Amino acid sequence: MSTPYLLHVKPAPGRLVRWPNTRRLAPDGDRVPRSPYWLRRLECGDVVEVPAAPPILEVRDVAPPELTESAHDIVPEPAPAAPPKPRARKESP
Repeated sequence: MSTPYLLHVKPAPGRLVRWPNTRRLAPDGDRVPRSPYWLRRLECGDVVEVPAAPPILEVRDVAPPELTESAHDIVPEPAPAAPPKPRARKESP
């Protein structure tokens, strides 16, 4: 699926094309922004637009495994309460 702000281009046969100020464009193509730079490369024939490969989606026919424990069994028990602190004695005069 192509987005309106991206192009999928690859170098035209016999051409080596660079990203602006960086690396070379991959021989099998890259997704590039639909910018004036890439539109000029496309117009002058340095690159050709190729259809983007559709994303590969994994389809599973298997039902998820059943849980063997209930959520109640998984929750840890609360820690025991601390013993009460002894009260301070009031001294009589």
